[in-house]
Amino acid sequence: MGTIHLCDSEKGGAGKSLWCRVLCQYFIDEGKEFKLVECDRSNADVIAHYNDIDAEFAVFSEDRRRYAEGDTLFNAATSKDVIVNLPAQVRIPFDNWLEQGDILSIALDVDIQFVKWFLVTGGVDSIELFKDSFRKWGKQIPHVMVKNLYMANSDEWQGILEDDQELREIHSKIPSVLFPRFPFGERNKVDRLRMRFDEALSSAEFPLISQSRIKRFLNGCYGEIEKSKIFKEDKKGTSASASSSPSQKNEKEQEPEEVTAG
Repeated sequence: MGTIHLCDSEKGGAGKSLWCRVLCQYFIDEGKEFKLVECDRSNADVIAHYNDIDAEFAVFSEDRRRYAEGDTLFNAATSKDVIVNLPAQVRIPFDNWLEQGDILSIALDVDIQFVKWFLVTGGVDSIELFKDSFRKWGKQIPHVMVKNLYMANSDEWQGILEDDQELREIHSKIPSVLFPRFPFGERNKVDRLRMRFDEALSSAEFPLISQSRIKRFLNGCYGEIEKSKIFKEDKKGTSASASSSPSQKNEKEQEPEEVTAG
């Protein structure tokens, strides 16, 4: 059975869709089989970039008659890993889907795992939404705190953690990663052309130096993903279950070379 990777932020502008695209590219580059489930119909930018892979839409609605429409991502995880791009303001319908269908109990029975990659900007609202998610689901769904360096650099993140005891305690218990900055020129062009990252790296639209910037950005992200220790390999070398082990917290986190995300 697979792992369901939820890319969440609960509010717009946190870099969630860009992180989701990075995660898709990581799976592709690592040769890991997966399905993309796009839940953000109003701004379906992930599937717009990765429309040539195994992908489909799903909807989480507060309408009780439509609860089953979210089952797509769970059903897909019976055969492979799933990457889910959640929309902003999805907490209530998504929580209802989990609770009304007893989804996590069923997942435990059939060995499907959930992981939530939660994008945090460092802003008060973003941090509170992350803490709300962890309070409700942290014991059942492993969380990874993805600290977006677009709004706060690594030194500023240290200050944010020092000023918030609850956040600091959560941070000490779970994996956390830094989301490096994606240079604006390359990011804007990739978005405008609706390209996958690997397509941009081989496209004449991007000069060699631009390709180098994209590659360095991806390498910075991949290093952080691997630091999370969420992925571990089974004996056949394929994607296996998720781990909730926290990354090293005693050392000050070093900001990746790449400079992101909005």
